[in-house]
Amino acid sequence: MYHCHIIEHEDGGMMAQIETFDPAKPKQEYKLMDMDTLMMALAKERGVKPSEIWMGGMQSYEKMGMKM
Repeated sequence: MYHCHIIEHEDGGMMAQIETFDPAKPKQEYKLMDMDTLMMALAKERGVKPSEIWMGGMQSYEKMGMKM
């Protein structure tokens, strides 16, 4: 993804996703992680409880009453 930090530029092509792939392995399928899966994997890797993991931006979501 490339982007500009001026949201109005989205419609002007300043925010877009780019897909690239290896011609020897075209269009491989990947499973994207949701936030719960990511938090569980990170907690397991660090040997801690998921409730002990803190990621940047989580406080903003909590202030808005949203779950990250």
